[in-house]
Amino acid sequence: MTQIQDVEPYDLTIIQGDTFTWQGKICDEENEVLTPVDLTGYTAAMHIRHRITDAVPLITLTTENGRIILGGTEGTITLMIADEDTATLPPCRAVYDLKLAVSGGVFRFMGGACFIEGSVTR
Repeated sequence: MTQIQDVEPYDLTIIQGDTFTWQGKICDEENEVLTPVDLTGYTAAMHIRHRITDAVPLITLTTENGRIILGGTEGTITLMIADEDTATLPPCRAVYDLKLAVSGGVFRFMGGACFIEGSVTR
């Protein structure tokens, strides 16, 4: 089984009231060849919190609630938050991390700051 390792901090920006979409791909590098990691059987969860110590997240993304889509053998991860959901987020600098789970463990894939910007046009 491939060991998924945390990448360097990666900041996200969400515009209040806009649809948010982000897509990435997990690949193994062997002999200078990038091969997609098969995410079949994995689940994923991501919390965005105003502060890391906050008990309640501002929003939760999971494979179960449809806000995270894993691309199986393609190794893709897609994050999606509908405009009506981003509209409820307060403008702030928040924190997040994204974890992947499979039998055998839970792995932090990425994390960092999440900037939620207010929208002038409503």
